[in-house]
Amino acid sequence: MDHPGEFSLHRDFLLHFIPLVVISVVTVIVGLEAQKYLRTERIKIRAVNVVAQQQRVIQTDLAAHASDALLVGDIIRSGQVVASDRHSRQRLFERFLVSLSRVKQVYDQVRFLDATGREVVRINVEQGRPYAVEQQYLQNKGTRPYFIKALQAASGDVIISRFDLNMEHGRVERPLKPVLRFSTPVDDHDGHRLGVVVLNYCGEKLIETIKRVGESGDGDSYLINSNGFWLIGPTLEEEWGFMPGREHSGHIRERFPELWELIRQQDHGQVVLGDNLFTFTTMTPTRHFQGQNSAVYPHLEETESWVLISRVPMDVMSIEYFLIGVPLGVLTFIGLGIVAWLWSSARYREHLATARLMVMATRDGLTNLYNRTHFVHCADREIQRAIRYKRPLALLLFDIDHFKKINDTYGHDRGDEVLRMLGRHLLAICREQDVPGRVGGEEFAVLLPETDHEQAMAVAERLRQAVEKIEVSVDEKTMIRFTISVGVVSLDRELPDRDFQTLFNLADSRMYQAKKGGRNRVVAG
Repeated sequence: MDHPGEFSLHRDFLLHFIPLVVISVVTVIVGLEAQKYLRTERIKIRAVNVVAQQQRVIQTDLAAHASDALLVGDIIRSGQVVASDRHSRQRLFERFLVSLSRVKQVYDQVRFLDATGREVVRINVEQGRPYAVEQQYLQNKGTRPYFIKALQAASGDVIISRFDLNMEHGRVERPLKPVLRFSTPVDDHDGHRLGVVVLNYCGEKLIETIKRVGESGDGDSYLINSNGFWLIGPTLEEEWGFMPGREHSGHIRERFPELWELIRQQDHGQVVLGDNLFTFTTMTPTRHFQGQNSAVYPHLEETESWVLISRVPMDVMSIEYFLIGVPLGVLTFIGLGIVAWLWSSARYREHLATARLMVMATRDGLTNLYNRTHFVHCADREIQRAIRYKRPLALLLFDIDHFKKINDTYGHDRGDEVLRMLGRHLLAICREQDVPGRVGGEEFAVLLPETDHEQAMAVAERLRQAVEKIEVSVDEKTMIRFTISVGVVSLDRELPDRDFQTLFNLADSRMYQAKKGGRNRVVAG
């Protein structure tokens, strides 16, 4: 047997508990999404900062090595290593370069080549130990691009080669040795070119620095050249694919084709592709160098640019906050439910009030047609669209014949009923895209987009005939019947490139022609 009191209590509990549970679940989900969003934004900002820091480190690092090249050139200029008494000075110079290599620990080779490309001094570094190469092992590098470009450069310029792998005897050296060459011309005090200083910078140092800075972020750091080949790639096997013997290695478009297309279109950006957040910036090192007192102006060989890339997997952004959000949602679901309910109720009331105000602002209260202000606004828009796209458009303007007599004879209440009935019939005849409006006391207008002159005449005639059949009851024995006079004007046929007021005035003129012609008729051009 059912107990009415218990049944009522259960029903009341369910009616309140179920909405609270639903709202609380939604609130928890929204909270989790908000936490995920904030976490994602922090990761995005950190990724941008990491890439910017890597760029600054590269700029600082390369500027320092460019300064080293200029310093060596100044010492040569001061000591005249190629002068007649060069033997003793050259030994001192060799010891200086050995010391420079030992202290810096970033150069695999330091060389000075004379104006013909012949090595005058070469310091090699093996297993961290720098030494001067004996004269009989010195080579001529006069045909190498880095020498030719530096020899042709202006005094004070530093030419940076592309970032590639060192080659010996036409083959890539093993183990792989990334290298950047800093070359600068050296002139004597009279401006005669003595030769070129070349510093072979160990690129592995730069790669380690980029990776170390990248560790402060949340993902992986990559570096590609302007052609999309990996300099720092997802795997070692994919790197340096543009070098001889490395053709099997990878290109960024093979891993991330959408990212490569984006990099080709813009210099920097941040985008989510698949399950990864990518942040990238393109830098041309020579554009960022300017030494103290404008003394250092490096130029990158072949205008090569690099692209720094940070990749953060999306799963890094989302996991931890689920563990935080669920307990928080369970503890606060009742309060959140009440707040959400009150807030939604207030929003709903506001929405209804706004909708009512919108109707009041745009609709005629008696006929539910557009009022004059909103009709003119819509008409201006439709006319401009028709002119722009060269589409047909027509305007019907009409009023009720002898309406004043209806008011005087049957009263204003019946006159209002006549207007309401006409408004209902007008809405029934109009298409969805048509714009019907009440533009005066008993004056109405219809804008007909995509309607040529013949079609407009047919619509006007159909409307006139429909109005003839309308009956408004006064009492059991008396019915009000009325007619309309219609003026028709077409934009495509008569008034191309005209505004609304011009159309309206012409339609008004034709409506009065219809009245003068006996009323209950349609007049067009």
